[in-house]
Amino acid sequence: MIVALALLLQVTAADPAVVQRARPDENAISFHAMAVPDTLSVGQQAIYQVAVFVPEDVRQRLRRNPEFIPPELRAMLAYELPRGGYQLLKNRTIGRVTYEIHVFQRAIFPITAGTHTISPAELTYSLPLGSSFFSREELHTLRSEPVTIVATAPPEARRPADWHGAVGRFGVSTRVDTRTPRAHDIVTVTVRVEGAGNINLLPRPTLDVAWASVAPSSERVALDSSSNVVNGAKEFDFLVTPRDSGTAVVPAIRYSFYDPQSRQYGTVETAPETLSVGAGAPAGAAGALVGRTLPPVRTAWRGERSPWLVQRPLFLAALALVPLPALFAMLVAARRRRAPRRVAGFHPPAGNATPDALRRAFRSAIEERLGFDAAAIARADDDVALVLRRYGVTAETAASVADRLAELDRAAFGGPAARLARADGLAALYDAVDKEALVRGRTPRINAAVPMVALLIVCSAGAAAALDADTADQAFARGVEAWDAQRVDSAVIAFAEATTLAPRSAEAWANYGEASWAARDTASAAVGWQRALRLDPDARDVRDRLTLFGVTNDGWIAWVPPLNADHAAWMLGATWLIGWALLWLAVTRPGSAFQTVGLGLLLASGLSAALAVEAARRSDARSLAVVRGGESLKALAALGAEASAPVAGGEVARIVERGEVWTRVELDLARSGWIATERLRPLTSR
Repeated sequence: MIVALALLLQVTAADPAVVQRARPDENAISFHAMAVPDTLSVGQQAIYQVAVFVPEDVRQRLRRNPEFIPPELRAMLAYELPRGGYQLLKNRTIGRVTYEIHVFQRAIFPITAGTHTISPAELTYSLPLGSSFFSREELHTLRSEPVTIVATAPPEARRPADWHGAVGRFGVSTRVDTRTPRAHDIVTVTVRVEGAGNINLLPRPTLDVAWASVAPSSERVALDSSSNVVNGAKEFDFLVTPRDSGTAVVPAIRYSFYDPQSRQYGTVETAPETLSVGAGAPAGAAGALVGRTLPPVRTAWRGERSPWLVQRPLFLAALALVPLPALFAMLVAARRRRAPRRVAGFHPPAGNATPDALRRAFRSAIEERLGFDAAAIARADDDVALVLRRYGVTAETAASVADRLAELDRAAFGGPAARLARADGLAALYDAVDKEALVRGRTPRINAAVPMVALLIVCSAGAAAALDADTADQAFARGVEAWDAQRVDSAVIAFAEATTLAPRSAEAWANYGEASWAARDTASAAVGWQRALRLDPDARDVRDRLTLFGVTNDGWIAWVPPLNADHAAWMLGATWLIGWALLWLAVTRPGSAFQTVGLGLLLASGLSAALAVEAARRSDARSLAVVRGGESLKALAALGAEASAPVAGGEVARIVERGEVWTRVELDLARSGWIATERLRPLTSR
C-alpha cells in the first residue's frame, strides 16, 4: 500500500505510459517497452515506448552513455516524433529509489490486419568493477519485453463504396493553377487532404469530369512535427485538359475515411471550382502543347527486337560446338605422343631377299602397325597415300611409302628386267610411319567447316524468327495518326498499348516517351526513352532526348553504352570460330604460327563476350527503375527519417532491396537510401 501510494505521488499523469506502468529494479538499470494502445485498427496510430530506468547510485558510476538499439518493425510504418521521440525525466522517485528515466518513443501504424510482435529492443552499458579510475569495466546487455499489437481491419458494415483505405480524421480542399485556361491547355487541379493519420499512405482521390481528359500527376507530403500525433497534409495533382471552350465546373470531390476514435466512417467533400475556358487550339488537338509544333516521331514499324544472341540457347550451343575439331585434334596428337613404340619394327628378310619377299615383308609390317585388312590396300583402285593419310601419316611420308610400294610392285611383277629392288630406306620409312600414325584403327577426320556452317544456320534462323505483331503494329499506327493530328492524349494511349503488346519494340518505346513528354508526364517519358535506348543503343535521337531531364545519365548505373549487344556477339562468334580453326591448323601443321594467332583471337573473343553480356544486361535493366517526381532519399525506411541525398524526377536508380512500402535504391554520384516504392517505375519490360 505504501509503495503504491508513493507511485501515485511521484509519477504524474503527464509521464509516458511506460513510466507509469513499469516496475523497475531498485538495484540495477531496468529496461521496459510497451505500445499504446496495443489493440487498434489497421492504419491507426500507436506509440511505441521504451524506457530506461537508471538508479541514482548506478548513474554516478556510469562512465559513458548506454547504447540503445531499437527493434526491427515489420508490417508497420514508423514516423519520428518531435525531438526524435526522446524525453529525459530526472529525479523521479519510485518507491524508495530515485531514478533518471530516458524515454524513447516512435509513432507506428500497422498496415496489415493480424497479431504483430515487435522484437525486444536492446540496451548495452558497462560499469566499473572497482572505485579506481583505471579499474576494468563489465559489459551488461539488457533486452526489453517483446511487444504484441493486435490490428483489426475496419468493419465492412456501412463502409462507403469510395473508401480506399484512409484511416484517421481528415479534411479535403482543391485549388486550380488558373481559372481562365484555353481549350486544350493543361490545367493542374490540386486536391489537398489534411488531418491526423498515416499521411504517407493516403490513397489518391477520384476526379471524373465529362468535359476534359484527366491524368494523375505528382504527389507531395508535408508533416506537422509539433505533437506526438502524426498530422500533416498530402497533395495530389491532376492534369485536366478541357476539350471545348465555355464555362466548366470541376465537380465536388468526395473523400471517405474511417475514424478509429469514433469507429465510424466519414466523408468530406470539396467545393466545386468554376473555370472559364477560352478558345484554344482546333478541335482534335487535345493534349497538345498549344502554340508549339510537335516534334516528329518514328513512323516506320520494325517490330520487336529478337532476344540478344548471347541470350539464345542455340547460339550458345553453336559456340560450344566450335572447339570440338581442335580439341579432337589435340586429343589425337596427345594419344600419338603417348603411343607405345613397336619393338619389332620392320626387319628385311635375311640374305639376298627377292623383291617379292621385300614387298611382302614391308606391306605386312605396315598392315600390322596400322591394323587394317590387307585387302584394303591391295585393291588397285585405292590411293595408297590417301589410305595412309587417313591413319594420321603426314602427306610427305605417305607419298614416300606409296612410291616405294609402287617400286616393289614393279620389281616383283615386272619381269626379269624390273627385278631391281633395294631394301635400304625401308626401315627408316617404316619408323616414320610408326611415329606419325595413330595407335590402331581407322579414325574418320572431322571437317572443321561443319561447326561454322552450324553456327551460321543457327544464327540465321534466330535472326529470321519474328513474332506476329499485327496488333502492336495497328496500335503503333493509331498512335502515329493521333500524333500527326496533334491528339497527344490519344497518342500516349496508343503508344502505351503498343509497348504492352510488343515490349521489345524500340520504335514503340521511343514514341511513347515523346508523347509522354508532350503530355508533361516526366516519369513515363524517362521510362520510354530509357527502354528505347536500351533496345537500340545506336539511336542518337533518343540519347539526345534524355538530356532534357537535366539529371546525370552518364554514370555507371544510368549509362547506356553505345554498343549493340548483337554486334559484340557476332564479333565473339567470328573471333571464337577463327581462333579455334587456327588452333586446329596448328595441331595438324606443327611448327606454324597458327597457334599464337589463334590464342590471340580467343583472348579477343573473351573480351567480346564480356562486352556482349554487359550490353545485354544493361538492355534488360531488370533491377533498374525511374524515379517519379523529385524527392529526397531517406536514411531509414520511415517517412520522418532524415533525408540522405536529393534525387530528381527521371533519374535511374538501381533497386537494392524492395519492400511493399519502402525500397532501398542506389543512384549515381554515390547516393543511396530509401524511397517510397510507389515513386518508382520499373524499367524492365519482362
